[in-house]
Amino acid sequence: MKTDIVNFDYEDALNGVVNEKRSQSIISEFEYIYFLVNKDESSMMKNHREYSQDYLNHLKKFGMVIPGLNSNSTDCSPWWGSLQNKELKILLNSKTKVRHIFEEILAQFPQLLNTFEEQEIELFLNASPYEKYIIKSAFGVSGSGNRVLARSEVKQSILNLKGEEYLLEPFYERIFDVGITIESRENIFYVRNFNGLYGRFSGGELITKQKMIDLLKPLGLNLDDLIDFYKERLLLLGVFDSIQIDTFFFKDFDGTMRFMPMCEINYRKTMGLVIKNLDESLGHGRWFIVPKKIKEEHYSDILRDINERFGDDVFITSPPKTRFLSFYIRGGFDSEDELANTLGIKSFI
Repeated sequence: MKTDIVNFDYEDALNGVVNEKRSQSIISEFEYIYFLVNKDESSMMKNHREYSQDYLNHLKKFGMVIPGLNSNSTDCSPWWGSLQNKELKILLNSKTKVRHIFEEILAQFPQLLNTFEEQEIELFLNASPYEKYIIKSAFGVSGSGNRVLARSEVKQSILNLKGEEYLLEPFYERIFDVGITIESRENIFYVRNFNGLYGRFSGGELITKQKMIDLLKPLGLNLDDLIDFYKERLLLLGVFDSIQIDTFFFKDFDGTMRFMPMCEINYRKTMGLVIKNLDESLGHGRWFIVPKKIKEEHYSDILRDINERFGDDVFITSPPKTRFLSFYIRGGFDSEDELANTLGIKSFI
């Protein structure tokens, strides 16, 4: 039986820029999500860090299924994302290439892709009413590498990339982010993503189909039509596995509410799957990842505050002394910022 490896360096592998030290670091930090999703008692995971028995017992108490652990395994199967059919995975997971597939629904939104001619950049900016922009690398994950730019900074920032693939778009005032996961033609679920200022993922919650319908209706949009479009387009490409389309609602420069029907695609497992499993296992709630590293001397203070504030409604999901604390709260707050302010987390980071 092969051992699963939580290959959180998946996008780096697709992009052909795997750095062993960086890979080990990110896998070690987040491989515990396997425990939050796993349903198979006979499964095996290659672990890159040691897990105390107290932590594993804590997870079991909340109904998590712990796999066998083997830190020395060399016969590993990529669990987070498969590299089979690599060309299709590159096409869909690239923030630049995937735009061509969905061009007809994105044409109304200004964007600049991989253009390094100064005149073209200036023409784009002169035709745009926006004052702030965000530049993204093709294979950035959870907001890593995103930069927000003033109009005056855009041209030089692009030229400094020296040919590296990029996407430039207005820095929209995002109101509500939704990941739409199509597991099969019949099985679809929706997760509200909590994202920080630059798009860094910091948690989320499962929402109902009706909630999504209600959000789209005032904009004159029909959810079933949108899903049918996604399915048709993805089926033509040969997509049969679970895939997530990230979308968001935003307030435009003139104050009108609009919907971005695709900002990126994740053709692999996602944090949305983690949130769905936590919701099904523990009841409806919200999962939070503190989006900045916590200073070690303040770690125990934050854990104490969380437990005192939420008691039996909180489930700490990350291992002790991890750099990015995560926890699930039944009920919860409207945003990770409100939670951080309530707990005083920002004073510790």
